[in-house]
Amino acid sequence: MAFSSLLYTEATVDRSVHRREGMQFQAESADATPEMEQAVLAHLLYRPNQGLMAADTPIDEHPLSFCYYRVRDHYYLATGRYAGRDSRGRAGNQLTHCLVTGAPDDIRPARPAQLFRSGAWLTRPAESTRLEPVAAPLHVAEEYQPAALHAMACAQPGAAEFLPKLLTAFEEAAGPQRKKVVISAVDPDQAIRWIALASLFLDLADVLELSFRVFTEAPLEEDLSIAVFHPGLTRSAPVIEALPAALNGIDLATFRTSPITPSESATTYSRWFLEYDAFDALEAIELGRRWQPHLASPAVATTMAGIVCLGRPAGPETEATGIAEALAAVSAHEPDDMDEYGTVLAETVLSLPPAASDDPAALHRAVAVLSRNRHHEAAEAVALALLEGARLYPDTYGVRWARAVHRSDPADKTRVRWTSSDSQQRALRLLTETMAAAADSALAPLFGVIPTLGLGIRWAAVQEHGARLVQYWCTHPDAVDRAGGTAFYAELEAQLWPELETRVRAGDDAVRRAMMAGEWGWLHASAGQDSSATAVAAALTAAAVAAAPPERRGSLLAGYLRTATAPDWTLFFPARRRPEPELLGVWVAGDRAALRDPAFAELVEAAIDQEFARGSAELLDQIAHLNGLPEALADLAREYARTRRILHALDDVAEQIPNPVLQDLETVDHRFRYYYRAAIADRLLVQNDLAGVDRYLSATRSYELREYFHYHTTQHLQQGLRDFAHRLVYLCDSAETSPWMRSDVQRAFADWLRKPGNRRRALDAARHLDRQHGALWNALVDKLSDERAQLPQQPRKLLSMPKFRKGQH
Repeated sequence: MAFSSLLYTEATVDRSVHRREGMQFQAESADATPEMEQAVLAHLLYRPNQGLMAADTPIDEHPLSFCYYRVRDHYYLATGRYAGRDSRGRAGNQLTHCLVTGAPDDIRPARPAQLFRSGAWLTRPAESTRLEPVAAPLHVAEEYQPAALHAMACAQPGAAEFLPKLLTAFEEAAGPQRKKVVISAVDPDQAIRWIALASLFLDLADVLELSFRVFTEAPLEEDLSIAVFHPGLTRSAPVIEALPAALNGIDLATFRTSPITPSESATTYSRWFLEYDAFDALEAIELGRRWQPHLASPAVATTMAGIVCLGRPAGPETEATGIAEALAAVSAHEPDDMDEYGTVLAETVLSLPPAASDDPAALHRAVAVLSRNRHHEAAEAVALALLEGARLYPDTYGVRWARAVHRSDPADKTRVRWTSSDSQQRALRLLTETMAAAADSALAPLFGVIPTLGLGIRWAAVQEHGARLVQYWCTHPDAVDRAGGTAFYAELEAQLWPELETRVRAGDDAVRRAMMAGEWGWLHASAGQDSSATAVAAALTAAAVAAAPPERRGSLLAGYLRTATAPDWTLFFPARRRPEPELLGVWVAGDRAALRDPAFAELVEAAIDQEFARGSAELLDQIAHLNGLPEALADLAREYARTRRILHALDDVAEQIPNPVLQDLETVDHRFRYYYRAAIADRLLVQNDLAGVDRYLSATRSYELREYFHYHTTQHLQQGLRDFAHRLVYLCDSAETSPWMRSDVQRAFADWLRKPGNRRRALDAARHLDRQHGALWNALVDKLSDERAQLPQQPRKLLSMPKFRKGQH
């Protein structure tokens, strides 16, 4: 590309571009346009100083001017000088040479101010009206090169205080607030060199937006980003230190400024520039600016750039986490920088001593990103840093690393690719030391880290640690990740089974409780385990039975007993838990030998008591006919059979007085008396030996029979009134009848009489009695009817409850 060239000065008609005389465009390149001419006239012409002209000051004592403007899509550079008197003898002639380009690449990488002494500027009128375009890029004079500007700054007394303020002023000029910079100077080269220096610290795109003029006689009024005025040639020259807050001022005579608070970046950049090589410092600044959009903050970008470009050590405020995040971001967004800077950052991560409280998640993500982007050497270094942290703090740092691996996306589980055998051996040594130092509880997470390292480890290398993990796993069923994230899972599970088998057979309460709680339920899915042969599988079946719906428990247990070679009842009926009689019955049916175990026999006896309380004797019926029962169960079975014989005998001798069987009934075990209470009550109602019945009731205190006396009396009245009437008169009239028994029977009779039609039926029954008993019967009916009539009548049906709609209260 090239610059369009325009020269403005006094010209004659035949030597001007537009065939006019006077101050005209005397010469132009063919690509110059009217728009360019208008921009030059509006912004870039040299302005002779009236005072110097009035004093007839020599031409070479008039200051030069240098301007830069961006007008729409074009960039304008112009130098100007005083040319003395014109052809008519009038003061004020001047010569302005302007270079224009529409391509910023014609200027970069230089800054506009660096082009002041480029050698491309015309100093006298052209020989013709046609100029050649000026080739780009323009030459940067030696004194405007970064090295010379660096030397100028370092040689300036107080530069450490002055330079941060200067850079801050330029940052604010390029920033959102567009704060104008006003500079006081007497030497144009001095002013332009400091402008050039400050511009080096800014992004070129921002610099190209900053217009400046050296010199201007209206520094406060003129629309410029940077206005440089000559204090001796400017009327009402502003006092730099007294400028309003909306402006930043720089005095290059005293190197004082208006009140400016240096920014953090300006302070850092200034220190770098003064302490390091100019090109290294500027490289660091540019690199930090390029990385900034991808990192957590500008401060992080600055720190990273200082590390890689200037060799600055990572300070105490710099954590490995931040560097790892920066490394991952550079790998992802600026991959071309990895060859030059990635290794330095990775080695810095490795050099920082880890702390127990560090979070290795960022380092793990960095390893994944670096590996995915094939930056293997950097990934290798960060992986070694992770292993070093895990070696020092296996139970904290190492476990957090494992959790980060577990939580990471599948894409972040890329294995490390080791680029050298030395690094791989170092990693293997670190991992071995980590496993050896880790607590039992940390081993499972650390085994989850192994697959991400890509070290090619074999089971033999970690078998010792694996055995320790299995011991811990036995008491912590959820310790090991079964989703495929644990290295050598198959080998670990193969050791788990025999260890659990040993513990279950030894009666380990903790393991058995975990089994029954279903915490080992997932082992059901393990292949190759015979449920009929192992205690573990039996315990798992016991847990499944306990967790199944009640209607399925019996069939599950029966299925186990059909295949088990040595069934262990203790797994299915643990201590301190009330057994289910139905399941004990299933067990007895499938494993009668268990009854020889006294502890099991006690369970069966307790279950029989449970059934008695529920009004059932199924379990007792099941075992009563078995031979070889333990003594307690045999006694129970014999008593059960004797009780039933006594009850049958009562039916046969109901009319005997006295009735010897009633005495035998008194000797029945209280459990059976309670279980057969309904049958006993029914039989006592039909016994002729009422004195014997009274003795039985007094001896046994069987008050629970009262409700059954009432019930069975009602039943006999309802179903066999003719036959029962004689018995009822006998019960109610005999002095030998127990008072409370008579009371219950009469109350039942009275309740029955109150029901519609029953009184008539009762009176009709008298016809079937002899005269004496018929009279007693009628008297009893009348007595009970009169007594019941005196009681308040109860409603035949309950009053209806008010109905409410759903949602009403």
